[in-house]
Amino acid sequence: MAKIQAPRLSSLIALLAALPSTISACSAPSPAPSAPGAPADPVEPIGAVEPDRAKPPDSRSAVLFLIALDGQPSWQKAREVPGAEIVGCNDYLVPVTVNLNGESPEARAEAALNKLFSFTENDLAELGYQSGFSPSALQATAARAADGSLAVNLKGTLTVTGVCAVPRMKSQIERTLSQFGRVSISVNGSESEWRCLGDESGRCN
Repeated sequence: MAKIQAPRLSSLIALLAALPSTISACSAPSPAPSAPGAPADPVEPIGAVEPDRAKPPDSRSAVLFLIALDGQPSWQKAREVPGAEIVGCNDYLVPVTVNLNGESPEARAEAALNKLFSFTENDLAELGYQSGFSPSALQATAARAADGSLAVNLKGTLTVTGVCAVPRMKSQIERTLSQFGRVSISVNGSESEWRCLGDESGRCN
């Protein structure tokens, strides 16, 4: 039987001793999977129009909201507009930036709504969208309330032409005003007239 010389034997023992640590380093366990229900990286929702997103780039402009009616060519166009969202009877509410005058929030809110109420058919045809308001049927005024919010009054006539008209008109006004912070809305001095617009139950007050 062949004898293993002492130097070779000691080298073999050292090699065997180092082997477990080498195997351990090569087979390090994978990171444990996330526990069920663990939050994923936040994903920004699409289509949501938040007040800060509606803010215009400067005091010389504002974001108004117009309508793309379901079934019209403008509806397909509106689907590609950032910030557009479905309202009412499957219509799109579409943001449009316009120039206006006014330095204070109340002056700019007033100017923005009066611009919204003044669009003519030619204006809308050029933009490719519609509006729920007849030109010159409404006039907006805005003032700073004691709590720091804006009090907006709509003077004139809100003409409701069908069940789909109310969500269109309300969403146009409320989204346009969302860029100016907290706002209360009244029609001819009555908040309930705005709150109950389109309600036919007789129980709204």
